[in-house]
Amino acid sequence: MNSFGNIDPSSDEFEQKVEQVLFIMNFFFLLQMSSSHYELPLDDFIDIDSSSDTKEILNSDSDEENKRLYLTKMGYSEVEASIAMERYGPDSSIVELTDFICAAQMAKAADVLLLVKDKKLLCNNPNYKKRQNSGYDLLKRKKQRKLEKRLLNEDDHAVHLTNPMIGFGVPTEPDQITQRILPEDAIGPPYFYYENVALTPVGVWTEMSRYLYDVELEFVDSKYFCIVARKRGYIHNLSIENRFSLIPLPNDSMMGITCLLFNSDCKCR
Repeated sequence: MNSFGNIDPSSDEFEQKVEQVLFIMNFFFLLQMSSSHYELPLDDFIDIDSSSDTKEILNSDSDEENKRLYLTKMGYSEVEASIAMERYGPDSSIVELTDFICAAQMAKAADVLLLVKDKKLLCNNPNYKKRQNSGYDLLKRKKQRKLEKRLLNEDDHAVHLTNPMIGFGVPTEPDQITQRILPEDAIGPPYFYYENVALTPVGVWTEMSRYLYDVELEFVDSKYFCIVARKRGYIHNLSIENRFSLIPLPNDSMMGITCLLFNSDCKCR
């Protein structure tokens, strides 16, 4: 049996599945390469990591200007750093800020990839050249109207987080399970999984979902199953049935965590 279940390797369906896998792999590779980190020389990373004030800047209590300076040293623009600081506030950590900026960059990269793909499909149309002039003007007007609508009504692209933020359901809340219907193209292999911070610029999650078969978004706050509270967003076509907690169960209190750190024989919970 191959990794695509019972699909015959010689069939057209198998070939389509392989193309989907390669397409998704290429998508995530390009998103990673779009990050500004890849534009920094190795020496820049060494200088940043070895600086004497790194610990102070990484501390969540550091002042806003130090964090903005640190982000620019990492290769992010001042505009990106300022927007992230404005969204998360002066008490946010460097990790939260970089996650926010990377999510915005990924959305832009996905938008560019979609435009390129749409253009290739259009050029392959045998009748494209005959109506190129009139079609171009029509397409230009449609894009202009779409852009104007998007700018005038950004709420159409906003993602509203649920309360409680438990996605399609967590083991600790068995009475609150949500069903979902996957688009036909996203059912079964190839399986994919994308995760990032839940709080992103307007339109980011909508754009990412549109690129990945319009799969319904899932937002979960980790406080419902562990001591750490982190709001994360997910796009995936994995099964959501019969979710269960990992064994052994994590400690649900600071006392339990501290106990494990300083005494391996401690039995407290």
